[in-house]
Amino acid sequence: EWILRADEAGAMLVAVHLLRLATMRGSDSIQFGAGRTAKELRMGRSTLYRKLEALQAGGLIDITRQPKVWPVVKLLGEPTVRHRTRSTRRR
Repeated sequence: EWILRADEAGAMLVAVHLLRLATMRGSDSIQFGAGRTAKELRMGRSTLYRKLEALQAGGLIDITRQPKVWPVVKLLGEPTVRHRTRSTRRR
């Protein structure tokens, strides 16, 4: 349902990217550079910000912004990113 709501907000690509980052980092809160992220997603920074605002308006994320610091995005609701535990393999 979270992905479907992101699609309805017109921001599925950004939502999937945020989910990927959160999963890789093992946290529901992620901090990232907007310029680099926009480039990775092949869109302008202003487009990225509009998509983030659409996700926030849809209740899917919360954004904390501070001057001269990358924004922190917290994924809200489902999906929940769980902290991974590293398993060791025996050889």
